Amino acid sequence: IEATVVNARFIAPFDAERARELAGIPAVALEDHQISGGLGAALDETLGGTPHAPVLRCGWDNRDAIPHGNVGEIKKRYRLDAVGVAARIRDFLDKLSE
Repeated sequence: IEATVVNARFIAPFDAERARELAGIPAVALEDHQISGGLGAALDETLGGTPHAPVLRCGWDNRDAIPHGNVGEIKKRYRLDAVGVAARIRDFLDKLSE
């Protein structure tokens, strides 16, 4: 998989110019945060109304409270560990190539 990595060290101020430069390629927003109000949401909002490639948002589901427990086990259950994230990205890219 060929990829460009953008290390978004902070959400605000959001680098809208860089987002628009990369709008033509599929994006994955991976964050240890709830999906709403995060990097993927900022990206979707910035690119809204502009033609752009799909965005996969990987983060904590907004519908559930993040449970207490072993972090590694919780990330595995929610597919936010390395194996789960890789599978989600593969699924995302496979759907784009259909």
